Amino acid sequence: MSCNLTEKIYKLDTLYERGIETTDDFYTLKPESFIPEKIVGFSDLKNSGPCDFGVHFFLDDHRFEQVWSHPMKYLNKMKRAQCIFSPDYSLYTGMPTAMSIWNAYRNRFLGALYQSYGLKVIPTVVWGDEDTYDGGFNWKRSGKNITCDRWGSSWRCCRENGRS
Repeated sequence: MSCNLTEKIYKLDTLYERGIETTDDFYTLKPESFIPEKIVGFSDLKNSGPCDFGVHFFLDDHRFEQVWSHPMKYLNKMKRAQCIFSPDYSLYTGMPTAMSIWNAYRNRFLGALYQSYGLKVIPTVVWGDEDTYDGGFNWKRSGKNITCDRWGSSWRCCRENGRS
């Protein structure tokens, strides 16, 4: 299948090639039961050597925007980690709905893309306030692990099989 420039910009060519499934135009991650003993931020992931930790994106968005721009450039780097959390693109209080949907889309797209290459990916659920809560949770829950980030607070969670 040949792709036009628009398909390349929005990474649609990658989706077509990998056969990634969608639910309501969002990408579905397979359940993941793995829980890392320790995690480091994406910006602290080194270029070589094995990693005995998971990688999180609980960082300012500009510190990992390049992952969206060039996801394949970071594939081998991510493969070295025990697991990754899907990228934590912000859903700010008062953010326009379209931007919230776009950031939720990018979170799920990259998670599904990296999972399609064999990485263990734990979904990250993000919300800013009640207006973004439904968007943050509007996807099929796996019944396994998730990570959470509620913007504006230091609260994080990792849930295993429905237990907080």
